[in-house]
Amino acid sequence: MKKVFILLLLFPAFFACKKPGRDCAPEVNGIIRDYTGKLDGCKMMIELSNGKKLEVHSLPAGTVLIDGRQVAIKYKIAENVFSICMAGDIADIISIRYL
Repeated sequence: MKKVFILLLLFPAFFACKKPGRDCAPEVNGIIRDYTGKLDGCKMMIELSNGKKLEVHSLPAGTVLIDGRQVAIKYKIAENVFSICMAGDIADIISIRYL
């Protein structure tokens, strides 16, 4: 009976991130890099600590990207968006903070 009760308590936690408006993306670290003039069609990108590159599609209002700065971000991959840069995934930045 205890096991069933514990499972019933934990059940909503498994679906909490599926609700619209929930910010469940993990925070990852990276460095902002300016690829303007270095790679055709590329501008500011974020190089994640795992080596993956993100082409920035959208940012929170009022955010300014500064080349060379370390950041912690939450993001989601943009769908149905295309770019000529092709150096990384195109991402919508949900939150960003400078480290």
